[in-house]
Amino acid sequence: MIAFALASVFREGARPKAARPFLLLAFGLLAGFAPPGNAPAEAGPDLATDCGPVRQRARDLELASDPYWATLLHHRAGWFGQRGLVDDPGFYLSPDGKYDLAAELDATVSALCRGAPEAACRFPARAAWLRERLPDAGFPAVACPDLDAALDRIDPHGATLVFPAAHPNGPASMFGHTLVRIDPAGDAPLLGYGVNFAAQTDPDDLAVTYVVKGLFGGYPGYYGILPYYDKVEEYSDIEQRDLWEYRLDLTPAEARRLTLHAWELKDTWSRYYYFDENCSYNVLFLLEAARPGVRLTDAYPLWVSPPDTVFQVWDAGLVDRVVFRPSLARKIRHRGRALDDGQAALARRMAAGEAPPSAADAVADPRARAAALDVAADLVQVAYVGKALDEATYRRRFLSLLAARSRVRGGDDPDPVPEPEPPHRGHRTARAGLAAGSDRRGGFADLSFRPAHHGLRDPDAGYVPGSEIAFADFTARVHPEEGAVAIERADLLRIASLSPRDRFFRPTSWGVRFGSERRPGPAGGRDLVALGSGLVGLTGGDEDGTLGYAAVYGEAAAAPALRRGVDVGLGGLLGGQAVLARGWKVGGQVRGYGYLWTGGPPPVAVSAWQTVRVTGQSAVELSVRR
Repeated sequence: MIAFALASVFREGARPKAARPFLLLAFGLLAGFAPPGNAPAEAGPDLATDCGPVRQRARDLELASDPYWATLLHHRAGWFGQRGLVDDPGFYLSPDGKYDLAAELDATVSALCRGAPEAACRFPARAAWLRERLPDAGFPAVACPDLDAALDRIDPHGATLVFPAAHPNGPASMFGHTLVRIDPAGDAPLLGYGVNFAAQTDPDDLAVTYVVKGLFGGYPGYYGILPYYDKVEEYSDIEQRDLWEYRLDLTPAEARRLTLHAWELKDTWSRYYYFDENCSYNVLFLLEAARPGVRLTDAYPLWVSPPDTVFQVWDAGLVDRVVFRPSLARKIRHRGRALDDGQAALARRMAAGEAPPSAADAVADPRARAAALDVAADLVQVAYVGKALDEATYRRRFLSLLAARSRVRGGDDPDPVPEPEPPHRGHRTARAGLAAGSDRRGGFADLSFRPAHHGLRDPDAGYVPGSEIAFADFTARVHPEEGAVAIERADLLRIASLSPRDRFFRPTSWGVRFGSERRPGPAGGRDLVALGSGLVGLTGGDEDGTLGYAAVYGEAAAAPALRRGVDVGLGGLLGGQAVLARGWKVGGQVRGYGYLWTGGPPPVAVSAWQTVRVTGQSAVELSVRR
């Protein structure tokens, strides 16, 4: 079968509920993020009798219909009417506030009239906005010492959208993640604070339970805030993920509004859904609260993933500049390029404590000596954060390597870590395709659609080479002469992680697939076979996308042509891909396996393909398969 894809068009997806679930991060940083202890309201006019006119003034101005009021309450119109996405009743002052914006406005105005701390101190962003819109209301001032102390510590002067890239070998984080960093004055990003939304999962849940709860809102999600340097350690060092920082052009006043809204979300929970109300979607409300008039959450009627939020913020013109923060693993690989195999082995032995740091003195080249000590020190960090070393051993070994490194003269590495293509230059997560080709029945045309996310044959710019995660990938085929339309392939879920092994890291490659495809049947036709398959193997190559892999392959299949209607196939596969030029890659695969019960020659599938990126959101693919 030969197929020529005339166009594969990538578009920004609506919102897949399959973004990564994360550990709950508490607002433990700030004492003020516990239930606030606030001073009584200052003496002011008694508005008990005057609050009615204030509420009427708010109604006359139609403040309940203002989009910014809906943003502060996380209200969105859905299939079943208007509702707030925050499920915690404590987020609303009115018992009807989750479904009635006007009722919540009346309750908030009444509480501000009374000088109630539960309005002025618990919901400061709402209070500030109402004071601006109702300047003559005469709301009494309320002292909020906990809030003031928190603002002093955070010192909001700017904000950054942070995208931790996909974990190349972690199924729960292959989408990536997004969080917002609140930046203090000056250029000291590590002193900022990261705010994100994360699911509070149950570690005792089985995998099936975990998936079902994630799909149907069985986990509560909370906003959390931690010092940003802790997040850098978590993502860059522990999980070996690159960080992309999209510095936003927010003013200090807008950054303050963002922080006030983050305060409002403390101690509240919302149901976490992988497809829509997930980590990436919910942080967009912080940006909408920062700058009234910006509409980011409206762009996703069905699903959202972390790359989608990056595209949306970039397209909205909110980005001032982009900063790349390489992972510790990327730094190790980069520094290791200055080492030959013997020097790399020495670095590993020093990191393992099998050789003293003084062993590096045998390396004559100062640059290679310094690189060996740097790599060894970084590998010690990897071992420590991976809990392979206790703290005492880590400190002793790490400090001795640093001391030896400080004595090397002329060994500084002048080459910075090369930056890969940033996420905003990648393809959008939804893809539509049109293909034409021929098979034994004659010419055909294929129509395909994949709402999310990235495939092995797609252009790799902005994504991790060798990674694949696709949902609901369907292809329909029509033979014009016969006038028949049939499903050619339907994948509910397809995941692959072909992470290359090198001299410092030894990941295992793996993949799973659940779906169906047409295969040659005994009567000469093509039968639709339902299957679940998996592979485990090894991959070699580089970070630029040139890979070769070998794996053990197995599948469970169901089709009328099989002897018992179902069967299990076992075998192996070999494959690879090469990047010939920017935006142009080729690949191929041979897969052979035999069924346990169904006789006949072992099925062998051979395929070859090439993909050329034409524009940022389109590509042409030529493939051959038998």
